Amino acid sequence: MLDAARDAVIVLNHDGYVEYWNKAADRLFGYSEGEMLGHQIHDHIIPPEYRSKHQVGLARFKRTGGGPAIDHTVELPAMRKDGSAFPIELSLSRLEISKQWHAIGVVRDVSARVELESAVREAKELGDSLILINRAITSTLDFEQIMGRVIIESSKALGSEYSAIAQRVSQPDLEDQNGWEYAHTYGLPPESKGVPFHGATELSGGDYSSQVIRGTDIESDGLFDSISFVGLGLKSALRVPLLTKGELIGVLEFYFRVGDPQFSPAQIDFADQLAASISLSLENAELYEAERLIAATLQESLLVLPPEVPGIEYGRLYNSATDTAMVGGDFYDIFQIEEHRIGIAIGDVSGKGLEAATMTAEAKNTLRAYAFQGDEPSVVVAKTSHVIERTCPMNIFITGIFGIFDLNTRLFTYSSAGHPPPVLIEEDSVQLLESGHTAPLGMTAHTPPSTELRVEKGSRIVLYTDGVIEARQEGELFGEDRLLSVCSKHADASLSELPKRIVSEVEEFSGGRLADDLAILVIAFQ
Repeated sequence: MLDAARDAVIVLNHDGYVEYWNKAADRLFGYSEGEMLGHQIHDHIIPPEYRSKHQVGLARFKRTGGGPAIDHTVELPAMRKDGSAFPIELSLSRLEISKQWHAIGVVRDVSARVELESAVREAKELGDSLILINRAITSTLDFEQIMGRVIIESSKALGSEYSAIAQRVSQPDLEDQNGWEYAHTYGLPPESKGVPFHGATELSGGDYSSQVIRGTDIESDGLFDSISFVGLGLKSALRVPLLTKGELIGVLEFYFRVGDPQFSPAQIDFADQLAASISLSLENAELYEAERLIAATLQESLLVLPPEVPGIEYGRLYNSATDTAMVGGDFYDIFQIEEHRIGIAIGDVSGKGLEAATMTAEAKNTLRAYAFQGDEPSVVVAKTSHVIERTCPMNIFITGIFGIFDLNTRLFTYSSAGHPPPVLIEEDSVQLLESGHTAPLGMTAHTPPSTELRVEKGSRIVLYTDGVIEARQEGELFGEDRLLSVCSKHADASLSELPKRIVSEVEEFSGGRLADDLAILVIAFQ
């Protein structure tokens, strides 16, 4: 009956010698009954590294009939006749004969289950790693920062010692207009960046599947010819193409010190999914950079002021919230409407990027257009508001102040559209001017009020965007009172210096953590 059993059945005496060996044991371990009967079990099916431990357990069993595996089912490593190791499930029981303990073992090969469990566990771990990597990829549009995180985390997930991303480079001054080089690396020497990459030729034929480069293939591939790779002991690589719309835009490589790595389907799938995420990130980064350059060029044009304007002098400053901030929508403008009338404007468009820059251009140019029709500031603001109402997206709002300085009457007449009030600096006073409780452009159908102010020679008006007064320190705003104090403190500063000192005070107050861009325009009336 035991010979017909599907599981291997083995009986050992108290000294560990085989007394029974069924046919299933023959098939499982590769030893015949004749080869095993009367022989020590540990010399045949127990891996060498576990034999001393087995001897200790056998001695205990001989004395007491007990042991950690007795009357339990345990999972252990075993060894076949050909020396190959594999996992078994052992159910061990005991039998006392003539006051000597005998062990009865039922053995089952669990290789398939262990492999499946390992594959499931590996797939989950790689899936978790991919989720974390994708979060890093979607957290920023800075491709350099993304790659710094991605190649580190992905190398750890695959167990590679080094990794790199190669990209196409275009250098018009060289004959090779379509060369490739390593652009991002992990673990490799710093000089490996910029090293020519030759593997794109093999991928450019249209076969864009992952490639495993093993042992002797390394020399023919020329993968590690560069001095940057010499001495690292690299013997193999996994190469994954980066594609956008079917075009090869980059190559991701993982390097190993083993000559014949065995990649599981989960690892290859991980690499392919990672490549897809990186490709999308690269495409988005390129689109972002193109948009950023367009918006930056557009915004720069919106901040250009004439070198000289009759009757006034000015100082100005635009400050981005951070070095890496997207282009914002703050703007200012000074232009001559007529020989004796000077238009002055400042505005703030919410949002960032090309959309904000486009609305900034529209607001500024619309103000100018209506100003040249000869209307007063309140009418200009009202007409501009009507245009903005029709064209501005719902997610953007625009505030601003537009004023006209009349050189003949020395009257500065201005109107506000929800913008912070100007600061007037005179010889013996600094005060906040009225701006009225008005709505942003596009949010009111009424003509806003105008304020008329006679300015003396040497008086200054400070116009600014809300990034100045809304800078925060632990929830507290910089505010208008601090702005007045700063203007009073630096009232004698030059026109070019005063905006810098205001920004310096704001940055000191906020600990350098500006939440919004800011623009400052200081007008001195001559």
